Amino acid sequence: MSSILLIDDDPDLIEIYTELLEQMGQSVMSAPDGQTGLKLAREHQPDLIITDVCMPHMNGLELCRRLRTDARLRAIPRIIHSSEVNLLLPKGEVFLPKPCEPRSLMALVELLLANARPARGKPPSRKRSAGGSSPPVGTEPQAAPPGAFRSPSSQSPPPALPPTTPEAPDPTPPPIPPSGSAQSSAKN
Repeated sequence: MSSILLIDDDPDLIEIYTELLEQMGQSVMSAPDGQTGLKLAREHQPDLIITDVCMPHMNGLELCRRLRTDARLRAIPRIIHSSEVNLLLPKGEVFLPKPCEPRSLMALVELLLANARPARGKPPSRKRSAGGSSPPVGTEPQAAPPGAFRSPSSQSPPPALPPTTPEAPDPTPPPIPPSGSAQSSAKN
C-alpha cells in the first residue's frame, strides 16, 4: 500500500478522490491548502502528492516549488490537478486537467507509483517474470494516460489536450487511391 497526499480546497473532490484511491488500496491523507499540505508532506513523506493550483494560503505551484527544494521531498512524484489549463508548469511536473475521468486519475496514479518505487528505494509492487532474471513488470517508464502530460520545461506552455473520450475518431488518414484511379478522376 502506498500513501497519497491529496491537496485541494474542494471538500467534495477530496471525498470522491479519497474513496476512489482507497478502493485502489492506497492510504490517503488530505489537506485543504498548500501550507497544510507542505506540513503533512514533511511529516509523512508520502509516495505521491496530488495538488490543485488555486488554493488559499499557498497555491499548488508554490507548494511544488518548495517540495523540489526540500532534499527529503523532491523525489516524490506530483500531479498538478487543476481546471487552469494555461499554466507554465515547472520542469518535470505532471498535469492532469479537471475534470477528468476517474480511470485517467487511477492510471496516472498507478503509473507514477510504479515508476517512483525504484527511484525512492522501495521494492516494486509487481511480481517478477517466470525466469526471475528480467526486471520487475511495470517498473519501466510508460506513457501517461490520455489527458495527462509532463511539462518539458519551465518556459514551455502546456500543449493543447486531445479529447479523452473513448469515442474519439481514429486519427489515421484514409488510404491514398492507386495512381491510376487518381489520374482518371482528375480528368473528369
